[in-house]
Amino acid sequence: REKSEEKFRWADDGTSQALSSVQESLKVEKAQLEDDSERIKAATANVLAKEAEVERTKGFFSRNRWVFGAVLAILVALVIIGGISGIATVTSRLVPMMTLIYVTACIIVLGANMAEVPTAFRSIVTEAFAPTAAAGGFIGAFIQGIRRSAFSNEAGFGSAPIAHAAVKTKHPASEGLVALLEPFMDTIVVCTMTGLAIVVTAPVHEFSAGDGGIQLTSAAFESVVPWFRYILLGCVVLFAFSTMISWSYYGQQAWSYLFGRSKIVELIYKFLFCAFVVVGASLSLGKVLDFSDGMLFAMSLFNLIGVYVLLPVVKRELKSYLDHVKAVDAGSEQGGSGSSTREAASEQ
Repeated sequence: REKSEEKFRWADDGTSQALSSVQESLKVEKAQLEDDSERIKAATANVLAKEAEVERTKGFFSRNRWVFGAVLAILVALVIIGGISGIATVTSRLVPMMTLIYVTACIIVLGANMAEVPTAFRSIVTEAFAPTAAAGGFIGAFIQGIRRSAFSNEAGFGSAPIAHAAVKTKHPASEGLVALLEPFMDTIVVCTMTGLAIVVTAPVHEFSAGDGGIQLTSAAFESVVPWFRYILLGCVVLFAFSTMISWSYYGQQAWSYLFGRSKIVELIYKFLFCAFVVVGASLSLGKVLDFSDGMLFAMSLFNLIGVYVLLPVVKRELKSYLDHVKAVDAGSEQGGSGSSTREAASEQ
């Protein structure tokens, strides 16, 4: 019995020590949990504070969009004061750079989803001409596509002749052929790659009518590389900036045609243009697009009438340029054969 009691006493002592060890471990873990809890609370408070700051910042800029307009107006003014040389310098550097960056990003997105590209082409064709498309408003979607493509390539508005008229050339038709590359690059290359990038990264049925083009493109870019959205943001800003300074030149030429060419007249126009940059930034996007659609339709209406009237002149200029090209090619061939004859004669 004494041995049994001693064994039980030893067992009790061992159990007590084990319990004490467990209690100490629990105390340590509790302290660690409390410490982690405090850290989580601090981190949560920090995140909430940052989110609140972001919301306040977003609220400020959403209520004061004219601030963005004022900054853009100042940047535009710095460029357009330099005239056509300043505009050409800025756009010649911005446009190739941002186009290359954007196309490269699209290629990376398409490369990461290469297996989906054939399906995307098939979806684009079948969904465009499917009965569901007709039921969902095929004509309305077609009109909307025409409206947005007009913003993309400006074909038919008469803006391209204003820009290309500043080029010095003996044959206007040659510059016209160069101008044809612009809508091809804008619509066929850039817009097609954008559409494919959107379709290959998400099924068509996941899109909703309220999704905007920027949101869809940003989601497509982020699906491959999360920070690609910042590249998209930079490209959009550069595209918008280059568009503003280009259209400032178009408007200046029309303004000078109406009111004459003088420094005062040009300064008045540039001041008004920069002021409307601020106004445009303050208005809602829907109102700006509706107003722009109306103005662009008016431009295209009168421009297409002018193009129809001037078709004989266009035909004559094109024929003259093609005859010149044929004559140059024939002369080079004759020059080549003549040099060959002279070389053969010298060898003999």
